[in-house]
Amino acid sequence: MSTERSILIADDEPDIREFVSYNLTKQGFKVYKANNGLEAIEVALKTKPTLIMLDIMMPEMNGFEASRKMREHLILDDSRIFFLSAMSENLARTSGYQIFVDGFLPKPIAMKDLMIKINQIFTDQIH
Repeated sequence: MSTERSILIADDEPDIREFVSYNLTKQGFKVYKANNGLEAIEVALKTKPTLIMLDIMMPEMNGFEASRKMREHLILDDSRIFFLSAMSENLARTSGYQIFVDGFLPKPIAMKDLMIKINQIFTDQIH
């Protein structure tokens, strides 16, 4: 696992991608972006990010399917995958998402809360 603090944000809403990316970059993270699930898989395989944040409802391929396909690639075994979605966590649970992802963060989310969660993830990986 690389020690680089890298994050992939996959969301079909440009405003969300840019807002989160801008704030994470200011915090020293290397940020990659994708517009949909298919693009997220391509970017993840090229960059091997430490953390992948997927929206659930995206065109081309939704977050559920993208996370399942990512888990088929050994190169992404060390990547943590979280959903960042407006869909309720209870509804997402019915899909069995927890088999393929490490957690769920509801939208809208305050940047402060997101940073706390991200810092926990990176701290856990160091220890």
